[in-house]
Parts: sequence; C-alpha cells; structure tokens
Amino acid sequence: MRYLLILFFCSFSVSAQLKGRITDRNNQPISFVNIYIENSYTGTTSNEQGHYELAIPKPGKYNIVFQF
Repeated sequence: MRYLLILFFCSFSVSAQLKGRITDRNNQPISFVNIYIENSYTGTTSNEQGHYELAIPKPGKYNIVFQF
C-alpha cells in the first residue's frame, strides 16, 4: 500500500496541465485554435466553447503557441 501511494504522488509531480479558454475582444469563444509547445509535437485544439487543456510533459519554461 505504501508503494502505491508513493507511485501515485510521483505521477502527479511528473506532468502538469495548462487549461484555459480562448476568446475574442467581445468575449466570444474562438473554436479550433491550435495550442502547442514550440518546437515539439505536444499540442491540443480548443473546443467549440474555446476551452483547451494542454499536457505539459515536465516542469520547465516553455513557449506556448496559439495558432488560428
């Protein structure tokens, strides 16, 4: 049981998520925006309501690109 808890907590420290909502100047959602970590294959797309979640593989500084 002890090892299971250690593994559980270590899995959370390895990755993170960047979450948000993309809107225009009138606060209307922007759908299907590509969001990705620059110079990588890690990315996602915003949904119809402009919401997105981007998995960050490990702690660090990243340039996040929003492309529409």
